[in-house]
Amino acid sequence: MLDISELTQTYIHNNFSPETQQQMLAALTVLERFSVKYYEDDLESLITLEGMVEKENIRDIFNEKINRYLHTVLEEHQIFLNEEHDISLYERLELCQFLLLVQDLEDKSLLAYRLTGDDHPKSVFVSLASRYTYLEEFRVMEIVDRVGTDLIYAMRQFAQESLNDETNLDIIQMKEWKIFTAFINKNVVTIADTLRERGYSKITFNHLYQLEKERIDSALLRNEETDRPKAAVDVVSLLLMCKDTYQIPLMEFDKQIANIFSNINNVTAIKHIITQILTDYDNFKEAYLKKELLDQGGRNE
Repeated sequence: MLDISELTQTYIHNNFSPETQQQMLAALTVLERFSVKYYEDDLESLITLEGMVEKENIRDIFNEKINRYLHTVLEEHQIFLNEEHDISLYERLELCQFLLLVQDLEDKSLLAYRLTGDDHPKSVFVSLASRYTYLEEFRVMEIVDRVGTDLIYAMRQFAQESLNDETNLDIIQMKEWKIFTAFINKNVVTIADTLRERGYSKITFNHLYQLEKERIDSALLRNEETDRPKAAVDVVSLLLMCKDTYQIPLMEFDKQIANIFSNINNVTAIKHIITQILTDYDNFKEAYLKKELLDQGGRNE
C-alpha cells in the first residue's frame, strides 16, 4: 500500500478530478516501486507555497512535476518520448506500469515469444506495450521516439528463463486454476469447467473463442441481463483458464471479452462485479498460499 503523507493526499483530493486523483496516486505508487528519491519532499515543498503562489499555478506545477518524474523513470530505462506530441499523465503512467508488469509476470513465455527475432528495438517495444497496456499500438508508435537496445536485450534475457522450463509454467497455471476452483462455490459450474471437460487446456483466449464462439457467446449473453454475477464468474473463469489472460485478467477483459456483450451498460455493470470478484479472489489466494506454506513447514518439522 502506498504510504504518502496526509498533506499530499489531501492536496490531490482537493485539487484534481476523481480520474486524475486515481492516476496521480497510481503514479506515486510507480515512483515508490522504482525507488525514486525525494519526490514527496519535492511535492510537499510545492504544496506549502499555497497562499504565496496562485492556486492554479501550483496545481499546474504539481501535475508537471509528477509527469517529469515518470518521464525520468522512462528515460532511465532507455525509453525516450517524442516531446513534439502532447503526452498525458495517463500515457506516461501506462508505460511505466508496463515496465513493472513485465517484471511481475510469473509466466513470461508469451513475453519471451514476442521478444524473439531481430526487429528494431522501438518496434519490439511498441508491440509489447500495446499488448500489455491500454494504449493503442499507433499511439505508442507516435509518442515513443526511440528505445535503447540494452532495454530489449535485458527484457529478452529476463524472459528467457520462462522458455527454459515449460513444465514449471504448466504447474503455475494449473495451481491458479486449483485455487480459483477452491474460491468459488463447488456447486457453481462455469463455462470454463464445461470447456475443460471438452479437453481444452494450454490455449489462448482468441484460439479458444474461434473454436467455441457459439458456446461462449451463449453462456455470456444468456446471463448478461438476468444474472450478471453468473456472467461475471463465467468471464473470470475464462480469463483464468487461458494461458494468455490469467495473469492480467481485468485488462484482458477490456481487450478481449467486453465486446462480446450487447451494450455498454452491461459491460460496465459486469466489469464492476468482475473487479470485486478478482479483489476477493486475490485476498483468498493470498490466504490460501500462506496456509499452504504453513502446512508445508509443519510437515517438514
